[in-house]
Amino acid sequence: MTAFHRYGSEYWETAGKQDEAELQRRVRLALGPEPLDDAAHLLSPLRLPSPTPALTGPHPGTEFVIDLLGEEPVEGAQVRAALTPERRTALGFGRLWGQPAGYDVWALVSETHPATQFSALALCWSLPALLSEGVEMARDLAVFTGQAARLAADLKRTVSPRERPEAAVRRAEQLSRLRVRFSRSVEMRLMPVNRLFPARAVWRAVYALGLRWGNMDLFHALDAAQRVSLFTVSAAGQTGYFLPERAAQGEGIPGIVLGFELPRSPDPLAGYDRMAVALAYLRQNLGGQPATCDGGDLDADRLETDRDELEAMISEMARAGIAPGSPEAARFF
Repeated sequence: MTAFHRYGSEYWETAGKQDEAELQRRVRLALGPEPLDDAAHLLSPLRLPSPTPALTGPHPGTEFVIDLLGEEPVEGAQVRAALTPERRTALGFGRLWGQPAGYDVWALVSETHPATQFSALALCWSLPALLSEGVEMARDLAVFTGQAARLAADLKRTVSPRERPEAAVRRAEQLSRLRVRFSRSVEMRLMPVNRLFPARAVWRAVYALGLRWGNMDLFHALDAAQRVSLFTVSAAGQTGYFLPERAAQGEGIPGIVLGFELPRSPDPLAGYDRMAVALAYLRQNLGGQPATCDGGDLDADRLETDRDELEAMISEMARAGIAPGSPEAARFF
C-alpha cells in the first residue's frame, strides 16, 4: 500500500482499505461508549440499477472523430509502424482506437497485441481538451485531417471525418457552456451559532442516520448495495475531513457540509431529498442554522426552489446526452 499526504503535516493515512478491526476500533473511539439513537429509518435504502459499463472507443458526442477506412483488416504492427508516437505528434496526440476483426468492441491500438487484426480504425480528439478555439480550432482540426490522410495512405486507407471542423467547433462551444453550467456541487450547510459543533456529537448524529465514515475520511450515505455514495458529509473549513482521534480529544467543528457532485450523481433528486432529511435531523440534534453554500438562509422555500432548479438542470443534461451518473457524464466531466 502507498502512503499519501493529504493536508499539511497534520495527518498521514495509508491508501487502500483499512483492516476492518482497526477501522471499527477507530470509529468506536469517536462515537464513545454510550448507546446510539437509531434514526436510519429516516433515510430509506435506495436501490439503484446496476452501473452501466464505462464508455470505450470513439465518442462523437464529445470528440472530433476521423475514421480510417479500408476494405481489408490491417495488422496492429502495421498500424503502429505507420502511426508511431513521433508521427502522431503532428496529429495533436489524438487517441488511436481499433476494432479487432470479428468483435463489436473498441480498444486502444497501443494496448493490444501487435498481431491483432483491425477491421476499423479511428483517430479521436477530445473537444473540451483542445487548447485552441473558434477559427483556430477549425484550422487545427483541418490540419489534423490532412496529416491523418497522409499517414493513413501507408496503410492503404482513406480518412473520413464524421463532421466538418466548423461543426465540431460549434459543438465544442456548446460543450464548454454545458461544462461551466453543470460542473457544480449541490450543497446544504449547517452552521453553528455562538459555538462550534462538538465533533463527537457530529459523529454520533451522523451514525444514527446510518451514514458511515470512509473514503477520504468523510461520512457517506450509501445506496442499498453499499456501493455508491449518494451524498457526503464533510466539515466546513480548510481540512474538511473527520478523524476519530480528534473527535475523542474534543475537537470542535466550524460547520457541516452535505453535498454531492451533480454530474456524477447516480440519482441527484434522491440525493437531494435525503440530504434535506439529514439536515433537519442534524439541526434537531446539534442546533445551528441551515445555510446555502454562499452563506444565505436555507429555509423551506429556498429548499423547494433549489430542488426545482436541480430538476430542470437534470432534464437539460439528459437532453444534451450527458445525464447525471451516466458513462457519458463520467467521460465528459
